[in-house]
Amino acid sequence: MSTSPSGRVRLPPETDAAAYAAKLTRLDFALTIRKALIDALPVAVALLDGGGRLTACNATWTSSMGDHPPGTLYVEGCQEEGLFGPGDGVRVRRGLFEVIEGDREYFSLDILCGGKVKGRAYNVTVVPLDRAAFDGVVVLHTDITERQSLYHNLMEQTARLEKANEELRQFARIVSHDLKEPLRGVVSFVQLLARRNQGHLDAEAEQFMGYIVSSAKRMETQLNALISYIQTAQDAAPLHPVNLDALVRGVANDMTDGLRQQGGSITVDPLPAISGDEVLIASLFRNLLGNAVRYRQADRPLRVRVSARKAPGVWEIIVADNGIGIPAAYHESIFSMFTRLDPQNHPEGSGVGLAIARKVAERHGGRLWVESAPGEGSQFHFTVPDTGCRPPSPSQAAP
Repeated sequence: MSTSPSGRVRLPPETDAAAYAAKLTRLDFALTIRKALIDALPVAVALLDGGGRLTACNATWTSSMGDHPPGTLYVEGCQEEGLFGPGDGVRVRRGLFEVIEGDREYFSLDILCGGKVKGRAYNVTVVPLDRAAFDGVVVLHTDITERQSLYHNLMEQTARLEKANEELRQFARIVSHDLKEPLRGVVSFVQLLARRNQGHLDAEAEQFMGYIVSSAKRMETQLNALISYIQTAQDAAPLHPVNLDALVRGVANDMTDGLRQQGGSITVDPLPAISGDEVLIASLFRNLLGNAVRYRQADRPLRVRVSARKAPGVWEIIVADNGIGIPAAYHESIFSMFTRLDPQNHPEGSGVGLAIARKVAERHGGRLWVESAPGEGSQFHFTVPDTGCRPPSPSQAAP
């Protein structure tokens, strides 16, 4: 459109008018779509001017905050609806005008609402707009009731877990002193009784005393194993770079002398550096290697190999042996507390070693499992996250 020298409006040619109408139709359609999208948001959104008055809002705002005409003061309108308590209203008003005046980048506050949304928790957020386009702010009310409920449930569960952990620590202290002390007394007095009556007891009585002593010592071994398991589950030591190659070779060397006499051997392939607790990792390998030694084949020398392979995001460590093997039905149960595969023929051990080993693996963000078959040996697999660690220098090594 244009104007004549006399000021009259000149209508555009028919083609120009049609194009202009089409452009207005497209613009109207775009605005309609934009409004529909904003109305569909689950967040209540309102536009306020520089005086904190309502200019526009979406459908979610109207349904939850109330249907207020443009020009309504935001904070006062919410207080009239009973949405803000007196204290919340003061804090929101102060934060709102600090954002409007440019004294802060944004304002955010979690509140518990009243009125038509009584009992629901909302987050109130105020963000500024480009002053060149509009002198005002956008206010968002986000329903966080479910999130708050989940948070409180999580806090309650955390408190219960902390209480349970403390009870476990107290139990470990009781086991360590109150239960072990009477056992030591039983062993000591039975041994004293045996010495004082040496030569006066028949063979059966001496055998019975031997049963008492061995049973008490076995119970003490079980209690020590239980304490170790509890401590492994409880203690949260910081993680450090661990030279796994040197650590495993050291654990293997501690067992080598006894194996040489039987013709057995432990081979350690090059292993990576990992991030971990050196004491716990060492206990894991002592248990795995000790398990291999305990369940070796009687008719052939023991062969154990420790190796590593890279998998996506983790290192997988394998401890393979040529021992008696494990039936598939026991591949999971052997990691349970006080479980031994063949206690009649292999009475050594407490039945807690593999449970401790798995707990150590889990504490390091990994897994521990077994692949085995009777007569074919066993492969224990241990994964640990690959953190790109380098072997620590001697000065960095954990004491």
